[in-house]
Amino acid sequence: LGLAALVAALAIVPLVAGNYPVKLLQEILIWGIFAMSLDLLMGHAGMVSFGHSAFFGIGAYTAALALTKAPGLLAALGLPAAAAALGALVIGAVAFQNAFVGAEDGITGVPRPPVLGLDIGSPARFHAYLLVLVAVAALFLWRVARSPFGHVLRGIHENEARMQAVGYPVNRYKLLAFV
Repeated sequence: LGLAALVAALAIVPLVAGNYPVKLLQEILIWGIFAMSLDLLMGHAGMVSFGHSAFFGIGAYTAALALTKAPGLLAALGLPAAAAALGALVIGAVAFQNAFVGAEDGITGVPRPPVLGLDIGSPARFHAYLLVLVAVAALFLWRVARSPFGHVLRGIHENEARMQAVGYPVNRYKLLAFV
């Protein structure tokens, strides 16, 4: 009942608020979906997000591959650092202040495609679509967390060795949660 009241309250925001608060609320809702997925990964499965470690991973894999082909200081330090720097350069070129991706404003004017034949181009329709999407995502992740799969993830979080000892393919469950 409380969740229904919250969704109803959020649904009327475009009717009583200006463009900026509505757009801000929409951003919050979108990030909410991300937060719920991260909760499944970290809160239920007990795994750390690897997003912030991407450049470390690029360097580590580069070192491992380079050292198997040509062991040496260049393979151990030079190539991994260069690969991580290149990865950061590519991602940073897209993310920071480049006109071809809209600089700090991002890409603007992206059209919203119809969803199931419904036009979601207006702010109010997009807001309604977004509320439905967030509610469906929340219900889906709530159900996943309380399903047998979610209980296995909780078990892995609390005692991975025990879950593996009783026969659960721990790595498969962790990979599915990550995906």
